[in-house]
Amino acid sequence: NKHGGAHKQRGGRLTQEKSWVREALVVNTMSRLIVKNLPSGMKEDRFRTLFAAFGTLTDCCLKFTKEGKFRKFGFIGFKSEEEAQAALNHFNKTFIDTAKISVEVCKSFGEQTTAKTWSKHSQKQEKSDKAEKKAVVSSSSSDAKKDKKKGKAEGVLETLKDDEKFGDRKS
Repeated sequence: NKHGGAHKQRGGRLTQEKSWVREALVVNTMSRLIVKNLPSGMKEDRFRTLFAAFGTLTDCCLKFTKEGKFRKFGFIGFKSEEEAQAALNHFNKTFIDTAKISVEVCKSFGEQTTAKTWSKHSQKQEKSDKAEKKAVVSSSSSDAKKDKKKGKAEGVLETLKDDEKFGDRKS
């Protein structure tokens, strides 16, 4: 706009965007950290305050499910890699309240070294792919197991056929 600040329309009025929101758009991925195993009661203001002591923050975000339940992790972005590394060194494997947190440098979105998603809140596609593969492999081995069990059961029934105590019972 003509006054030099970025503005956003919110509820019928214009508000000036915070500078760290704009800077988040150009943040270097190596200066962004993921913080895992945060305590349940963590609020974004407290999260931001804890990490702000190590440098200029570019973004701060806690993650929630669609239902609004806190997923116990968040992202924090710094202006430089050095600030991010200092925060990582200070906070990794330390405690916030009674929760031992884990701090790692974020990987690029498409990077091959990124671990597969493990959260129950992530996409279910991976499970269905594994189920299909397992079904193909186990179908042949399960048939052999069924035949073996069936043969065992028939052998036991054969021995009990002549037993008077095992005969037909009337209720």
